[in-house]
Amino acid sequence: MSARIASIESRQNEIASTLGEFAQSLNGESLNAASRSLVAEAQKNRAATASAIEGLKAQVTANQKLVSQVGGAVQRIEKRTEERVEKAVEQVAGEASATMTASLDASNARAERIIAATAKLEARQLWSAAAAMCLVLLPVAVVVAGLWMGIAGLITGV
Repeated sequence: MSARIASIESRQNEIASTLGEFAQSLNGESLNAASRSLVAEAQKNRAATASAIEGLKAQVTANQKLVSQVGGAVQRIEKRTEERVEKAVEQVAGEASATMTASLDASNARAERIIAATAKLEARQLWSAAAAMCLVLLPVAVVVAGLWMGIAGLITGV
């Protein structure tokens, strides 16, 4: 009987050690840091794209002023330049918007995967804690059962 208790106690120590190592290696801090990094990257990309679009719009305005100052002889060139610049701005803005959207979607997908992984880890840690509690209570149950059997033996005289 004592060999069996020693075996159970040894197994409990192994499980407690494994759970300790598991809890240390799977804390959510590294996942949260990665999530914050992805959010910061997405915000930085968005700010850079907005800045580039504003710069292009300012350049369009400056180009329009310069062309209008040249005079009546270059009105046809002004009209063509204006159309081309507007098309270019629309194209660049569309491409920048598509790039920004794709980058944000990718960042959001990564963040969602990290959040899902964090949730799974939290659930696993909860079950690990419940299992550890059961393993801690097992020796107490064995002692109570032994006392119960001893008292029953005294009462019955066996």
